Amino acid sequence: MLVTPLLIAALGIAHAAAPTLPPSACADGRPCTLRVRHAAGTGASGAALEVWEVGHGEPVDRITDPARQCPQVTYWRVGGGLPSVRLLDLCNDGYGVSGVGEDRVTVAENSLTVSRVGGSAWRWSEGMRASLDPLALLAVSKGSFHAARPGVDSQSTVDLQAGTWSTTWSHPRCGTHTYNAIPVAEHAPPDDVPLGTCSARASADGETGFIVSGSPGVAADGRLAAVFAGPRTLVVDVWDDSVVAHAPSWVDADHLEVWTDSQPADRSMAGDCLGATDSVRQWGISWDGQVRPGVGGDASAPTARVTRHGSRHRVVVELPVDRPVRSVTVVFSDADDSARPRQDRLVATSPVSLTPPHLLGAPAPLLAVRCAVVSSVEGRSWDLVPDLAAWLEAGRGVDLR
Repeated sequence: MLVTPLLIAALGIAHAAAPTLPPSACADGRPCTLRVRHAAGTGASGAALEVWEVGHGEPVDRITDPARQCPQVTYWRVGGGLPSVRLLDLCNDGYGVSGVGEDRVTVAENSLTVSRVGGSAWRWSEGMRASLDPLALLAVSKGSFHAARPGVDSQSTVDLQAGTWSTTWSHPRCGTHTYNAIPVAEHAPPDDVPLGTCSARASADGETGFIVSGSPGVAADGRLAAVFAGPRTLVVDVWDDSVVAHAPSWVDADHLEVWTDSQPADRSMAGDCLGATDSVRQWGISWDGQVRPGVGGDASAPTARVTRHGSRHRVVVELPVDRPVRSVTVVFSDADDSARPRQDRLVATSPVSLTPPHLLGAPAPLLAVRCAVVSSVEGRSWDLVPDLAAWLEAGRGVDLR
């Protein structure tokens, strides 16, 4: 049946209005078209959310026409009673000389997930997951392996809600090892605010971090949290149910240990994975603030300030500036028996080793989050706060590019 305009009006059938692209979607003057509208559940207000996939023309070889190469596709958050926001640009030029690059974007209930692979002999992968309302980067993963060298592999995962930064790397000569990285914040929390999710953490029960000596206990036996406040200031909290501040030898009393290395913590990409034989520095810090050299410690020592807040000690360590710090691990040496003090258990942010490969952790930059004092029914703590909106406004995408 031929449907005429008069019949449409008589039947009460309305034309569907063509969707209007966000004003800045075609701001570079190139033609763009709405390719797909992905349903994304509902936002905080209960209104429907969508992710719009906008095409910007066919890929053009970057060498002959770099101005038209990127972006090829953009993704936008639309609806939910919220302003439209560009979430992601895709610009796949093969991601390496092998031309094996691939992007995958998945939209689900209030979430966007991006995965990407590329490389040549060295292959890599990365993934990100974000919520749409509120805008927040939730998780990041990265991996790499050598296509022609079995057993050379590195996999990192970041949980930006729980605050965990973990890397597992392997090499045929050195085996498989895991470490937790210590986040780097812009500034330090007040002394009266304990470290929360904005920190690397370890506990005596082994549920978080590593027990590198002694047997697991319960979390109350001892736990630590550590964060960098800038590149050289290390802030550490230690909770202990039984403080042993003094012993005939400082090694047998409660103390903090800081291990640093000028070699990278992840040795999977190194030729022999071993690194220098004398690059590790170890320092012990007692609760009176004294810094004592351990293995590799020399005249260029860090300084430390220690304050006590109930069962928690706050230790602020200023690392020396005479050598780079590419790897770092924090260890709490717990002594529970004050009558006969001895080193009972070592709780750490990573395994530790004085022989190559030196098994330490690493500093970790914060990605689309910041650290702030957060109040809850349990009190105040130094926690991660989403900052993805600011990253997007600055021109970066959910994939942090």
